[in-house]
Amino acid sequence: MKSITRLLLIGIIGLLISCQKEVQEAEIGSTQVDIVFTSPTYGSTFNGSGEISIEARVEADAMMAGYRVTITDKKTGEIVDTIDDLYEQTMYMVHHHWFPSVHESTIYEVKIEALEKNLLVLGENTLDITCTP
Repeated sequence: MKSITRLLLIGIIGLLISCQKEVQEAEIGSTQVDIVFTSPTYGSTFNGSGEISIEARVEADAMMAGYRVTITDKKTGEIVDTIDDLYEQTMYMVHHHWFPSVHESTIYEVKIEALEKNLLVLGENTLDITCTP
């Protein structure tokens, strides 16, 4: 009788844990995020001694904590520029200026991430650009 009670208790606990896990998984990732670059366009080439204007629209169906722009050298993996802009909104118009300094033709990945509380990433979009000396 004790073993049947133990098995029943273990089954109920397992059921409760699996139900809790399903609720958590449904809550994570439920915010719809749309990130659209308006400038530059994918594959654009720039003179490496000039200014590059990065513009995008970040929009979500729920409140976001902010956004992050990261520019990474694709060859070395080095992050060459990053900013966090943190204030709660459901839409952001990203406008960031970057002044690259290159000595050879370099491909960079520009990434914009929508952030929620605790700076967790809700969504992201990337594009590659090339800078020449």
